[in-house]
This record gives sequence, structure tokens and C-alpha cells, in this order.
Amino acid sequence: MKLHDLQYLPPVTLPASQTVYRVQRTKARSGAVTVGPLKMAPIGDMSGRFAVATTATGYFAESPETAVYESLVRREAVSLSISNVASRQLLCLQTTRPVNLLDLRQHASSWPVLQSLRFPVTQEIAAGALAEGFEGVAYRSAQHYGQDCFVVFGPGLKTFKLVWRKALVLADGSMHQALVTAIRGGQIMLTP
Repeated sequence: MKLHDLQYLPPVTLPASQTVYRVQRTKARSGAVTVGPLKMAPIGDMSGRFAVATTATGYFAESPETAVYESLVRREAVSLSISNVASRQLLCLQTTRPVNLLDLRQHASSWPVLQSLRFPVTQEIAAGALAEGFEGVAYRSAQHYGQDCFVVFGPGLKTFKLVWRKALVLADGSMHQALVTAIRGGQIMLTP
């Protein structure tokens, strides 16, 4: 699917001081791209829905619960390893300047492929958006109904400042409320 297959390409701006959330590894894996507090997959990894082969991509959600659904409590999952979750953290971030995004949210109902696991389709759209000068894409969550997510490319990742960072599994073994909510909503089984 090419960018020009979409009927219209509206821009949307994440305003300065917009709050977003992200779940990421506590310790960066080998080859990871680090920008300030953000740890992203290596460039060229292409494991994300809107990954671009030539630059780092960071994924964000409008709520803590959506960030957990998008990263850990996915629709296709039947179980979740607590040891895996213990190596993740929840970040609250704010934009330091407006970020110009391509708005795909209104296309979700007529193009279900935008919410599917067929990543090459959405990756091609992301590459087109980057080529058109967009700093990222706004899209509907495929994991948490009615919620918005954002992917930001390369230099745009420098616009985020850390507000807070919290462990998803606390030292006493209790879990962050966003994780509890997503596990309950996703009806997912916990494993060691």
C-alpha cells in the first residue's frame, strides 16, 4: 500500500507539552538506539508496525493502559511472563515543541489493514510519510479500542522530555495499576 492510496493525508500536530506514555525495556538491548530517556529498537529492525528502515522509530500512546496493551497485553497473546514484564518500565513524557504527524486515525474503519499484523503495509506508509516531511504518524490502537497511538521518527524523538519513569513490577512484587488494568481487560494469563 502506498501513501497515495489514501484519499486524504491530513496533518495533525502534537502540541508542545502534550503528555504521552511508553513502555520500554529497563536496559537497552544490543544495538538499541537511545535518545535521551528513550530506548528504541535498532535502526532497520523493522519489528514495529510503522518502523522505517533508515531511522529510529519510537512508539507512544495517549494513556498508560494503552501503552501496556500495545507493548505487552496484545490481542494475540494468551499469556504474559512476569519476568518479562519485570524488565520493562512505563515512561510518562511530554513534547517540548509541536510535532507534525500524518493523521491516519480516520482511515482505520475503511482500511482495516492499518490495524493488522501485516506490518509491511504500514511500514510502507510510514516510509512515505517520512519522505513527505512528516515527523511521524498518529494512528488508532489495534490493541485498545478507541485509543490513539503515535509513532515518531528520527530527529523528532529529541522533542520528548521525561516527566516520570515507573517500574511495571515493583520491588515488593506488586504491579503498576496500568498493568493490572490491561491484564484484567485482556483476560491474559500470568506465568513466572
